[in-house]
Amino acid sequence: MKIILADTFNNSVISCHRSVAAAVKARDAYSRRIKRANVQGSYIPISIISFPFGEDIDNDIFEAEQNLLMR
Repeated sequence: MKIILADTFNNSVISCHRSVAAAVKARDAYSRRIKRANVQGSYIPISIISFPFGEDIDNDIFEAEQNLLMR
């Protein structure tokens, strides 16, 4: 399974990952870069998508976010 980090505003792929945890880390890093390059309140809508499409990864995303918060 491949995890895709997608920019939904510009309809483009940002990066591909093997695990949900890596995609969550990349999403957070990308958001920090957007804020650093622009105004602090700016953002680009980003989604984490599984490929092949249709697999539910919402619980995996939640667990990865919780694990990052515990560090």
